[in-house]
Amino acid sequence: MLVEKTSSQPQYHPRSKTLTSAFDSRSQKRQRKYEEESSDRISELPEALIIQILSLLPTKSAMATSVLSKQWQFLWKMMPVLKFDYCDHIAKTFPENVCKSLLSHKAPILESLHLNFGAWNCTSTDIEMLTATADARHLRELVLKVESKLKQFGFPKTLYNCETLETLILKLYVYVDAPSQVCLKSLKTLHLDNVFFKNEASVVNFLSSFPNLENLLFDPTVFVKGFEIKIPTGIIFNQLVHLELCASKAWWNLVTFMLNSSPRLRVFKLIKERVCWSDNYIAYGQWNQPKDVPECLLFYLETFMWIGYNEYLVREEKKVAKYILRNANILKRATFSSKRITSDDRLELESVSEFLM
Repeated sequence: MLVEKTSSQPQYHPRSKTLTSAFDSRSQKRQRKYEEESSDRISELPEALIIQILSLLPTKSAMATSVLSKQWQFLWKMMPVLKFDYCDHIAKTFPENVCKSLLSHKAPILESLHLNFGAWNCTSTDIEMLTATADARHLRELVLKVESKLKQFGFPKTLYNCETLETLILKLYVYVDAPSQVCLKSLKTLHLDNVFFKNEASVVNFLSSFPNLENLLFDPTVFVKGFEIKIPTGIIFNQLVHLELCASKAWWNLVTFMLNSSPRLRVFKLIKERVCWSDNYIAYGQWNQPKDVPECLLFYLETFMWIGYNEYLVREEKKVAKYILRNANILKRATFSSKRITSDDRLELESVSEFLM
């Protein structure tokens, strides 16, 4: 009797292969349809919302999205916020790349421009060129940082009469030779981490240029030896409510100057950074209190903070502290700390002080 042997292996059926291919084809079509629908959903978002999302990215990354579709090709040019970091570019071409991007910008107003330069890929000419280009686009906020303590840059002349600028933050060594005709009438916030003045006239001209200033962080690293700040006639900071001063030469005169010139001051911080504790930076001059108690002490000052306070190292500090505490009629909070800070600590300090307020 013959017995037919059966194989345990599955039999090959051409129809089965056809069904599998059809299934794979349908699966691929569904995947493509899903991707197309997802892409369409993004494209269907309001253009203003897409631009807002792109503004959260570094500008170089936002520019890269232009390859996604024709609709996105020019969206980055309408972004109100531009951020450029030298780490994302070839050092030698960084200023040129930024300039080309600014020239291509099409938004009616450039709300904010952040520039972070390296130690050796930036010159005063580069800064002047870029600020002039940004000013032509109705710039409102400029944050400029140069990661170098070995180079000094002139204050951009274009900014001396910028009509639209509301916030200016310069994190670099700036040399100021301010002309008599200076007016930044829209400026409300000014942060100068390290500023050098040519002479006394430059100090007065510069500080008299901001009629609507509300927030000031001022670190006058070096003044010309021996000169004193002469307080001009009249009050010049009618809107200033928040002031931070860092210790330097001519420090006591600057304190007097600012208290007399800021009638609505509510928050006053004195900050002595670690680098300012050497003999070259500490002011051993005599405290000359104002002839009349400043209006801000009588009616407005609510918060007084002194970081790096040391009554034993500089005896005049105790006199200044006593004068402010004695005459600040509505003071709600006074904070004294002997801790000496570095520039890197400042951001942490600002967040803590805001919490205390």
